[in-house]
Amino acid sequence: MTWLSATFFQSATHIVTWTLVHSLWQGCLIALVLAGLLYTLRCNSARLRYALSCGALMLMLITSLVTGANVYRSMSEVNETPIFHGATGVESLEAASVQGPVGAVVTQEADEATTVASPLLVTLAKQVDLTRGIFLFWLTGVGLLSLYNVGGWFRIRNLSRHGIDDLPEDWRLRIVQLCFDLRIKTPIRAFQTARVKIPCVIGWLRPVILVPTSALSGLSVGQLELILIHELAHIRRHDIAIGYLQIVVETLLFFHPATWWISRQIRIERENCCDDLTVQVTGDQLAYARALTRMETLRRGSPSHLAAAADGASLLSRIRRMAGLPQKKGKDRKASAGLISMVTLLAFIGLGIMTIGGPSQHDALASADIGYTQNDDDLEGFWKAWLRKDSVELRIEFGSRNSQTVISFDSNDDDGIEGLRGLDGKFPEVFALERNAGTFYCVVPENKVGKSRRASGDCFFRENPRFVKEMDKLGYKVRSTRRLFELAIHDVSLDFIQGLNDAGFEGTSLRKLIELRVHGTDMDYIEKMGKLGYTSRDIDDIIEMRVHGIDPDYVDRMTDAGLKPADRDQLLEMKIHGVDPEYLEEMIEAGFEPDDYDDLLAMKIHGISSSYVREMTDAGFRPDDYDDLLTMKIHGISASYVRDMADIGYRPEDFEQLLEMKIHGISPRYVEGMINAGFKPKDHDRLIEMKIHGLSPSYVQKMTRAGFLPDDYEQLLEMKIHGISPDYIQEMVNAGVELEDYDKLLEMKIHGISPDYVEEMANAGVEIDDFDRLLEMKIHGISPHYIQEIADAGVEFDDFDKLLELKIHGLSASYIKEIDGAGYLPDDHDDLLAMKIHGIGKRYIRELKRAGLKDFDVKQLIDLKIYGVDKDYIEDLIDEGFKLDVDEIIERAEEESRRYNRRYRSSSRSRSSSRY
Repeated sequence: MTWLSATFFQSATHIVTWTLVHSLWQGCLIALVLAGLLYTLRCNSARLRYALSCGALMLMLITSLVTGANVYRSMSEVNETPIFHGATGVESLEAASVQGPVGAVVTQEADEATTVASPLLVTLAKQVDLTRGIFLFWLTGVGLLSLYNVGGWFRIRNLSRHGIDDLPEDWRLRIVQLCFDLRIKTPIRAFQTARVKIPCVIGWLRPVILVPTSALSGLSVGQLELILIHELAHIRRHDIAIGYLQIVVETLLFFHPATWWISRQIRIERENCCDDLTVQVTGDQLAYARALTRMETLRRGSPSHLAAAADGASLLSRIRRMAGLPQKKGKDRKASAGLISMVTLLAFIGLGIMTIGGPSQHDALASADIGYTQNDDDLEGFWKAWLRKDSVELRIEFGSRNSQTVISFDSNDDDGIEGLRGLDGKFPEVFALERNAGTFYCVVPENKVGKSRRASGDCFFRENPRFVKEMDKLGYKVRSTRRLFELAIHDVSLDFIQGLNDAGFEGTSLRKLIELRVHGTDMDYIEKMGKLGYTSRDIDDIIEMRVHGIDPDYVDRMTDAGLKPADRDQLLEMKIHGVDPEYLEEMIEAGFEPDDYDDLLAMKIHGISSSYVREMTDAGFRPDDYDDLLTMKIHGISASYVRDMADIGYRPEDFEQLLEMKIHGISPRYVEGMINAGFKPKDHDRLIEMKIHGLSPSYVQKMTRAGFLPDDYEQLLEMKIHGISPDYIQEMVNAGVELEDYDKLLEMKIHGISPDYVEEMANAGVEIDDFDRLLEMKIHGISPHYIQEIADAGVEFDDFDKLLELKIHGLSASYIKEIDGAGYLPDDHDDLLAMKIHGIGKRYIRELKRAGLKDFDVKQLIDLKIYGVDKDYIEDLIDEGFKLDVDEIIERAEEESRRYNRRYRSSSRSRSSSRY
């Protein structure tokens, strides 16, 4: 694991460092091109300049990613070995820890990697660790900026969740209308808050507009509307989403001044685009400029860059731009000059490092064709050997302490260790390990020759030039001593390569050849597996079988047991999960012979063994079939679980009940806890019901301490289902509510009476000790807000029973304002109720006045409505020449109503008598 971490860190360091170096000149070039385009298109639309700026920033990110991929590919191609490896991939000499064919354990860290790095930089990196320093600097910067941005996100999220209030109704409706005008289909939420100084938009998928409380009073209606249009423009253009992507690029490329300059251009043009859209919608540049100026006077701070606010660019430059005035260029010219100087310097630095670096990858490979080089530092090592009773154990080590290749041999396993086999306890002066690719020579110190059974000394590797020529004939180009060194370690021989070619594996890469030998694959293995029907033209398939320990003996045993896999994938799956003939025989003896391969594999994967079957049988729950057995095991049902549940009096009656108890998490500990708390379930069904609804021992104990432990199980379960908790009880008591009755407590919770509601109603003057009144008011929707609205409309209530009656008949603040506006708001609540019940509104009053009735009071108005006097009735009276006197009209209408009622009752009696 330590080796893996070191190799990954070294490879990542190299890739990131060279990506950063190249990004210096790439970013400079992109910034210079963008600066030229922005200057050329300075008179064009802000949308075009915004698109160019966004494209430039994304191009910086894309070029860096492509450069990193090219560096990675260059490293892999030059080494002909992977930089990173997987579980079944090649573990090469430079990056591996594997078991060789003769018991050799090899571990090596890749550092010879790539010729794209310059010799000068490599030298510096070895001396002062420059590469690692650059990588750690970048990694630290990315980490700090990520933490800063995450913190900013939490601050912005906090803004939209705390300290906010709903906007007035008219403003909410106005925002809905503005969204319709701007063709915004996303639902928009808007709130007022004192925590921001200027209007801003938060969120992308569920955007929220925060309006400062000061803006509601400090800006006129028209000015605030213009600012809100600007914020809605951000939403319509999806600026928040682009801003998030912008932050990602700023974090990854924080070290480059061009990143911040381009990002600033994006923010400037973004505000210009929203300004243009606002002016396009309203058509009034001057009013919008004044609104921006007024908003600036209210500013005391600005929201985080994670939110979109109506500031962003320079206010003066935005106003001058909308007015068509020329921009002041002093600071811009200085900034542009500074940018050009900076990017030019960075470009020279990046190109200088690359130029000093020497030959390119292509040149390096070309020079390699001239011959192969000898690196004595890498190919010298030392050895240790022990003379055992009947063998010799040898260990050879190459490389430094941090990057080491270790090879272990035993003379009984390998005949190629010249001079070691058969020694009688004496070392020769020199002994050698011969391979086709080269020879490992071990020199014995003079004082150890022929005198000791234990010795150590220097070791070096010498390549075999004839092997290189023979490899050329077979189509393999070996261009370095290190590659020969690796082929020798893993004993990649000419006979092995020729055998692969004859078997149809021509053109196998050196990396694959080494991987085959690393896992002990030889031609005998390939031929035997092919005869058994498990051959493949893909060398990776053979490696995968070998890695997982599949050999001809395993296949023969499975075939004899009647479980010969149908194909290579099935064979692999069985071997990986440990399915063997012994397991099949074991399950047959237990009485569960699988029907097919899938059943056997499923049983093995889920850990079903014969001992498990016996234990469940002894516990009285032997499964009837394979499906029940698998279900029990998957859900973790064990014999100990059955016994423990039986010991406390809850032995399941059948398999279904046992399974249901286990699925719902009923454990012996849970049952004992409920019993100790005073609630012992009488049967399994009640026990399961309690568990499903989350009834726990701790809940029972807390309710007991709160003084509300119900008398029976049903009440306890009902309290839990409706969410009555000890905290709720305590809060209600603190609010002054007497909770002596379980039924009242449950009724209050069901109808949503909360401690906050009680406290607010008490502040509004409602007596909270009257439970029935409190409950009735809650049921009919009387809230502190409703009481306040009625009071603001001009009606005060001392009698809350009367208020309840009015609420039941639909009295609202808007109705009070309506009749008050008509001049007929009664002082008496009974009159108000009568007006509401009989449907007297502004329209009815207006109709009476238009018909000629001018002077009438509230009571007369009620009587007129009760007796059906309306516009048509008055017009009929006028046609008859009747004098328009209110009292006389009421008297006549009342008399007509009595006559009508008498006729109706008489007619009803006549119809009733005729039926009999």
